[in-house]
Amino acid sequence: MTKVDTDFLNEYKLAENEYFVKKRYQIGFMTKKNKDGSIPKAFENWGEDEVYLLLEEFRNGWRVVGERNGQSASWIKLKHPEGFTIEIKGSHFIGILSEITIENGLILNKCYFEAKTKRISVESLSN
Repeated sequence: MTKVDTDFLNEYKLAENEYFVKKRYQIGFMTKKNKDGSIPKAFENWGEDEVYLLLEEFRNGWRVVGERNGQSASWIKLKHPEGFTIEIKGSHFIGILSEITIENGLILNKCYFEAKTKRISVESLSN
């Protein structure tokens, strides 16, 4: 991850697999720009002022670290290989369980997080 000068966020053109990231207490908020090119208000108002640029790609090192029950959904907490925690819906996690191998909380497959859908994609271990 690379720290980004926040004065130029609106001018920065994100590639398809690039995200802006903020971290607060090791929780990560990953986002793209809005369709009109603006920064989402929820991202602007969330947590730290430091913003990072993350090139998201399939990588090893994902870890299951917990769960949280919200009002409308259950969430699985995953530690991103870059060191911050993200959440995916429990129902999505159940759906990928047959595709992944977990050992002592570590997901052995390479994974990729799609922030907009809050889902991870998984590479098979044979890749």
